[in-house]
Amino acid sequence: MWRSFLALPFVVRFLAWAGAGILTLYAVIKAKAIHAVFKKATDALSRWFWEWVHRKASLGHTPNSNERKYGGEFLDYWYTSTPGPMWFFSFRRDGITTTVRVNQSPMLTALKPGTYVEIETEVRPDHTYESIKRVHVRN
Repeated sequence: MWRSFLALPFVVRFLAWAGAGILTLYAVIKAKAIHAVFKKATDALSRWFWEWVHRKASLGHTPNSNERKYGGEFLDYWYTSTPGPMWFFSFRRDGITTTVRVNQSPMLTALKPGTYVEIETEVRPDHTYESIKRVHVRN
């Protein structure tokens, strides 16, 4: 087979090698382009997934801070004296009910169950409860 290829005129051999080189270069460029598109798509999907996980796991808390922000459907605000005096409020967001221990606050007494609210609190060092800083009622 090589003898028959070498028996061809020089111009034909040169065009065959040039054509093979061009096809190889085209395949390499095409593979790099496909790889770049695939990598960009997987990076975007990965970034979206981890942002979604972070949103679900943090429930609106700001990381590494003493301030917290809760938002959702307000359910209840109550007092219990067992095992000690404690105030709590609960809310529902994305089907997840969360209960938070807070200090007594007149800002939560007027809220009706089912109201969509955003509640900002602050966690103080050496306290087992959060202090309410702001309550915003959403429509």
